[in-house]
Amino acid sequence: MKQFLGMSLFLVVAAYVGSAMYLADYLRRFHILTWMGLGQPEVSEWSKGRYYLTGNPFVILGFVFSNRYQKLEDTRLSALIWLIRILGPLALLLFPLTILVAWLEGS
Repeated sequence: MKQFLGMSLFLVVAAYVGSAMYLADYLRRFHILTWMGLGQPEVSEWSKGRYYLTGNPFVILGFVFSNRYQKLEDTRLSALIWLIRILGPLALLLFPLTILVAWLEGS
């Protein structure tokens, strides 16, 4: 069970990070004024094959959990926002659950 939860947690976190990186790139390409208003977050290459998201994560989360995206009337953006809204809390739920199950199986 703990292996299943651990793998699930990994996949959810990876999907969340990938979605956040895609959100930054999508805003840069299709909604440049909103992207600039968020401090121009973007995906940068740290080293060969390793990427990270620049910008203030709290500003990006504020945008995701507000309704400002609705003013842009973009259905793809809305779907991406809802994906991030689901994945974030799911990761926060899976983390302590994984620890709890590992602790219970270890005792």
